[in-house]
Amino acid sequence: MFSGIVTEIGFLRPVKFFSDSSPGGKKQVRVRIFWRVKNFFKHSVGDSVSVNGVCLTIVSKGLGYFEADVSDETLDVTVGLDKAGAVNLEPSLRVGGSLGGHIVTGHVDGTARINDVMQSRDCRVISFITDKTFYPMLTKKGSIAVNGVSLTINEVDLKNQSCRFLVNLIPHTLVQTNLSNLTIESIVNIELDPIAKMVDQFLSVRSEQKDNRG
Repeated sequence: MFSGIVTEIGFLRPVKFFSDSSPGGKKQVRVRIFWRVKNFFKHSVGDSVSVNGVCLTIVSKGLGYFEADVSDETLDVTVGLDKAGAVNLEPSLRVGGSLGGHIVTGHVDGTARINDVMQSRDCRVISFITDKTFYPMLTKKGSIAVNGVSLTINEVDLKNQSCRFLVNLIPHTLVQTNLSNLTIESIVNIELDPIAKMVDQFLSVRSEQKDNRG
């Protein structure tokens, strides 16, 4: 469990690719993620870390880095975990810790593409396009995790058979995360608010049951 409050920007580098040679075989990659040396003493093999919004398990570690395996299912629904680049990092929450953002599970729902970037004084307003099926679970003033960063949705609507939502990045967020690197056509990982997902599932099941009863 995470809160979407990024603690540092690390650097990810793929170190080994695995592939099943059979038709439709599974793929997997082991990544090495460099972070602050002090984390060597604070975290152990088996601990969870959010990497660009994706919950990964530490399988080995060295001074200033840890390694994790990324499965084929994760690679299919996320972006940026199979190539070198800067990543947002957040250790898992501890019992009794501060929930600074919102509840984030680290289970990415899909991706979104940037279609516009606007400057507003010291802030940056970014417009994203994503799957229209996410529309019922995105609400104005609701929460969303973008590359693991807890953000508030400013606007949301349906546009050209896609869902469009806007977020505002304050100067602190631009400095402390890799969202400052985003440009038009950049693709990011998104996780919807888990409470919104549960409500949507409940209403969908209730509607199906009502239809089945005629």
